Amino acid sequence: MFDRMSKRSLVTWNCLIDGYVKAGLLMEARELFDQMVGKNSVTWNTMILGYVSLGLMEDAKGFFDKMPWEMKDVITFNLMIDGYAREGRHKEILEIFKDMRVAKIEPSRFTMVSVLTTCSYLGALEQGEWMQAHIEKNGIDVDSVLGTALVEMFAKCRNIERALSVFKNMLRSNTLPHGITFLGLLSVCRHLGLVDEGKRFFQLMSEEYGLVPKVEHYDCMVDLLCRVDLLEEARDLIDSSQASQMKSSVPMWGSLLGASCRLKNVVMGEYAAKHLLQLDPFDGSCYTVIQLVLSCRLV
Repeated sequence: MFDRMSKRSLVTWNCLIDGYVKAGLLMEARELFDQMVGKNSVTWNTMILGYVSLGLMEDAKGFFDKMPWEMKDVITFNLMIDGYAREGRHKEILEIFKDMRVAKIEPSRFTMVSVLTTCSYLGALEQGEWMQAHIEKNGIDVDSVLGTALVEMFAKCRNIERALSVFKNMLRSNTLPHGITFLGLLSVCRHLGLVDEGKRFFQLMSEEYGLVPKVEHYDCMVDLLCRVDLLEEARDLIDSSQASQMKSSVPMWGSLLGASCRLKNVVMGEYAAKHLLQLDPFDGSCYTVIQLVLSCRLV
């Protein structure tokens, strides 16, 4: 049908190129692209999407670099960010985002979450702070997804006060947090030994927001209690998880066993070791953790 047309419009060319891209036939799409006169942003974005979808980021970057600056839009940058995110190439994401700022392209919610996640991995606090300032300056609604990204970014960049401040702002704005939000907060409390705050967030999950703590939340809380030598409380929390018909985990008992070893608590060490073996006698990680007990002569 395309070959039989006496006059082809921009839409016609783009539709055919898009069809080849969706079919994974990039060579044919590229041939049409090279023949086409009067390309627009849709044409370029379609080709970039094709290479990103197949994980061919060097080819995608080649098109991105050749694409006229005036044609680049938020879709263009998001495609590149998404492609690099799939490969865990966080430095490249920040480079693309810098180009986006130079081009004065307004970041979308997807852009902001992706960049904040990258800042978390790289510890790029300055870039993350710029993003938060941008959000506040433009009055962007911080939903649970964006709020969680902000909390995790500040937490992993070791700016705990800012992380807790974002969480409190979410509560004041009636933004309902989800399990991942609380997991990020509990992780912060665990690493910094913030027992009271950890207990409060763990309690808020079920009592305030009706969220049922998952095994990952219990893992964080048990490890937090063990790090500050509250072994009895850690054991009681594990018992409560089992009472709620949740299967205890190797990390839970491993944290209790490790703390028992450190504190030379023979009784608690034997208790933890026994339950580790009962949990899964064929799990090699259980026996690895048990070596802590043997090295401390607790059994």
